[in-house]
Amino acid sequence: GPGGRAMKWIFRIIAVVLAAVALAVVAVMFLPSERIAQIAADQIEAQTGRAVHIEGGVSVSLWPVLGAETGPVSLANADWAGAEPMLQADGLSIGVDAQALIGGTLRVTQIVAERPVLNLTTRADGLGNWVFGEGAAAAATTAESAAGGATSFTLERLELTGARLFYSDAGAAPVALGPLDLALDWPAGQQAADVQAQLSHGGAAIDLSVRIASMQEMIAGKVVPVTASAALGAAKLSFDGRASVAGEATGHVSARSPDTAALLAALGLEAEVPQGLGRAAELG
Repeated sequence: GPGGRAMKWIFRIIAVVLAAVALAVVAVMFLPSERIAQIAADQIEAQTGRAVHIEGGVSVSLWPVLGAETGPVSLANADWAGAEPMLQADGLSIGVDAQALIGGTLRVTQIVAERPVLNLTTRADGLGNWVFGEGAAAAATTAESAAGGATSFTLERLELTGARLFYSDAGAAPVALGPLDLALDWPAGQQAADVQAQLSHGGAAIDLSVRIASMQEMIAGKVVPVTASAALGAAKLSFDGRASVAGEATGHVSARSPDTAALLAALGLEAEVPQGLGRAAELG
């Protein structure tokens, strides 16, 4: 009867799903893991124009990330910023699109950096070492050739977990910040990207949320619409305007601090705020 036919279709669907899962598992087990890591390294070099170095072996992982896990990695610094890597991490987890894999296409969609250390600095003219040079365009062509025409690359998610930051202006002693947890979500086919982060400093946690209207244009060094908000306890800060990766920005800033002394203390800046001079403040 109809009920029996429905049950047969349900079991057929279950069988198809189980077969697809089995195929995905087999495909992942035979993934060329070194190839995954090399494609990811090529694409990072293409975006940044900086050399990527991966140490140790590369192993296939099924959980929590479908793809490959590497040993320690480093991203070279700008040629004017010294020999210290701009970024080094205990390892990378490189995620792969399982559905595309079944179809024969290797798509890297997620990179998670474990306990990275970032060394950020500026030179005398104000240029930051996180601003990548014109070499990125040439590297992109090389990486595209190396990866092969059938391989497509999208980075839908980037995570930094337990990151530590060292920042210095030209010639100044570095300031240590962190730990920092950060997640960048850039859905495939969409222009906009969202960043959620939490930075610990002086025993206080700063929560940050950023919306970048056109991620690809920002990577290319253009000025794009950006909205951002930050919170440290009851203190709030928001920005609505345009900005570039170089730090240029124009727009509307608003801030509210119901207890300025507590805010300064959380930032490690002990100060007595006189009556009438901003014990509580709101500005725009």
